[in-house]
Amino acid sequence: MCGKAFVDFVNPREDEYISISLTFLKNRYHTKFVAAECEFNFDESFLFDFDSDNSNSKIDSSILLKLNSPIHLTILRHRKNEKPVVIGTKNIEWRKLLYCNSAEINAEILPVDLTHKGSLGII
Repeated sequence: MCGKAFVDFVNPREDEYISISLTFLKNRYHTKFVAAECEFNFDESFLFDFDSDNSNSKIDSSILLKLNSPIHLTILRHRKNEKPVVIGTKNIEWRKLLYCNSAEINAEILPVDLTHKGSLGII
């Protein structure tokens, strides 16, 4: 996962970092911190676990197609001695991955701060 065009971080502070929180159903993941830059890269993988109500049944693609929950991304800015600040969020539709071997998803991140105009960047 990488980020591009985060122009707010062209000249970041030395103590400024970015992380991403992912949520999908009961799964919750948080990336490691990376330096806040215009382009940054997270070298991490996430494996989502699906639980069935019935322990004898298996979850297949037809059941997954019925799930209407998106993957929710939250982009956080971290600074030394300050609480993390949510700078953007995005819901990502993932169901097209069920019929592809691989896919690239470009998600434009919109800011949560209404004073910021335009996009924060692309994940």
